[in-house]
Amino acid sequence: MIKLSRIVVNTLIYSYNNNFSQLFKDIEFKKREINKFEYETHNNIFYFETLEIKKYFDEFFRFLKELINIESIHMNEIIIIKDFHELNTIQQNIFKSFFNKRVFILLTSKYSMINRNILSYFVTLRLPRTPEKDNNLKELLFDKFLKCIVEKDIEKKKDVCYQLQQSGIDMNEFFRDMCSHIISNLVITISVKIKIIRIFEEYERYYQKSYKDLIVLEGLLIKISYELKYFIHCL
Repeated sequence: MIKLSRIVVNTLIYSYNNNFSQLFKDIEFKKREINKFEYETHNNIFYFETLEIKKYFDEFFRFLKELINIESIHMNEIIIIKDFHELNTIQQNIFKSFFNKRVFILLTSKYSMINRNILSYFVTLRLPRTPEKDNNLKELLFDKFLKCIVEKDIEKKKDVCYQLQQSGIDMNEFFRDMCSHIISNLVITISVKIKIIRIFEEYERYYQKSYKDLIVLEGLLIKISYELKYFIHCL
């Protein structure tokens, strides 16, 4: 279990289902309001919702600047921002000058929407899910991915890739299982199976190295769909 009080470095905490309740299990926050926007506090912890920040961004920025400039007993403050991905790229980058002055904890359910320049300031922790939920989610996405191989609507393909990319499941395992499932089909010819294996190997490497994970998944799905265009009846 992650205890907020023990976090001493900038940390990005990722939860696929946007459930961070376990982090605040033993914390009783008190509501505050200043310069129009609302936030919550507990001892040295300041908790902000991105929805409020977006509504009063200028007021929040001034408040944060004043808070950061305090040099006495408040050096151990922890600043938590929930749904940080909701801020646009410019707004996210504005925070960079503050990240080396206090401990920041960013909570997100959409890791891919965090600016890559921001990630270098943080360690990343993923909140675990139960194995049963992981298996159910994997099976669901596995079926959706297979169905999208024969799907002509590009937007549906993109939607499934986005769900897969955001799922937090083991992508290396997903690549291997999907490849094994396709090449085990007795109707598909050997030559096409060889192409499929090479495609999965290629795109797995791309996925591990690329910061554009979603584009890699979309490219994989389109490539697989093309190679299997004569075998869609047996998938």
